[in-house]
Amino acid sequence: MEDWKEKNKRLAAQWDTDCSFEADYDWQRSLQNIVGINNLVDDTGDIVENDFDDQADMCEIIRAGLAAGKFSEITSEMNQIPLKILDFIDCPGQPTQSEICAVTGGSLL
Repeated sequence: MEDWKEKNKRLAAQWDTDCSFEADYDWQRSLQNIVGINNLVDDTGDIVENDFDDQADMCEIIRAGLAAGKFSEITSEMNQIPLKILDFIDCPGQPTQSEICAVTGGSLL
């Protein structure tokens, strides 16, 4: 039987936000070339070959960055990611204007 804390975590992770998209192109190549992240990982940090069809690409990108040490000054823990990590994500745009992290599957390009 599912623990109520685990159930609440699962329900909180539902795909109901604007950043919950699944791209229809090979964004991993851009992630490797632009950011220097070579491997995708699952939610425990184990390397996987392909992205997950049932997980938001933005989550997979952040998780891969975490596993690659891009956020090592904040945490390396895959299951307890602090909200402070959001301050260390650079997004396209000028700091004096709106910065956008994800709008569509092509926003990484």
